[in-house]
Amino acid sequence: MINGTDDNELVFESRNVEAYRLLLKIEVALREFLRDRLISKYGQKWHKRIPGKYLVEIRKSQSDESKRKQFDFLRLGPLYYLTFGELLEFMDEGDGREAAVSIGGAAMLNQLRLLLLPRNAIAHCRDCSQIGLEVIRNTYSQLVNALTEQRFSELLKSPDVGIRPEIAMELLKEALSAADRMLSELRSPCVICQEYNEARAQFWWGDKDLAGFDTEVVDSAIRLILQYNELPTGLGSAGLRQRFIEETGLPELIRAGIGSVSIT
Repeated sequence: MINGTDDNELVFESRNVEAYRLLLKIEVALREFLRDRLISKYGQKWHKRIPGKYLVEIRKSQSDESKRKQFDFLRLGPLYYLTFGELLEFMDEGDGREAAVSIGGAAMLNQLRLLLLPRNAIAHCRDCSQIGLEVIRNTYSQLVNALTEQRFSELLKSPDVGIRPEIAMELLKEALSAADRMLSELRSPCVICQEYNEARAQFWWGDKDLAGFDTEVVDSAIRLILQYNELPTGLGSAGLRQRFIEETGLPELIRAGIGSVSIT
């Protein structure tokens, strides 16, 4: 680099960088838009309504990524494991088509498909071309207008990253261990970390292979802990709490949960 300029800059470098930046925002906004619409329709278990043919590809990509821990990849939401082409296919059928209608339907999908060629060129280190860049710019503007600038910005601020299973395991182990100590002294309430609800909303919750631990036993333990927390705490209530603990086997269930999230 001489006098603040890079002597090794490619002749199409700035064009490709701008194009990639716009493509990144387009793709993230689309995935988040589709996720938001599916959540509105099906709730936090929306990912279970993804058509099977896409789930197969998602699971394969997730499995491949999990074998490359040295890269410290974030465990993203399921829609991020679809290729751009697969995402557009999804948005052209069923629930995806319902979502696409609100941003222009078939016309918008056709415009988005035009991005596949310049996108492929950038991915393979070729010049996306000035025409390709203009197509990307126009598509970006159309998508922003369809969503509104405010909505587009909101979608980009909350990508489906969520909480990693390994982080959730650490926090849940701490919370369950603290609850175990509280129960041994018949104290109440047992505080459950707020990350528990965040973890339960993740696509990997409920799938032991993806989570890396038995989420069902954790759910069972925390359900009983919440019931325990609702018991009276006034004078003479210790006997009631003791009886609840004995009848439900809560301490054993909590320790089973601790054992599950302690697996490395």
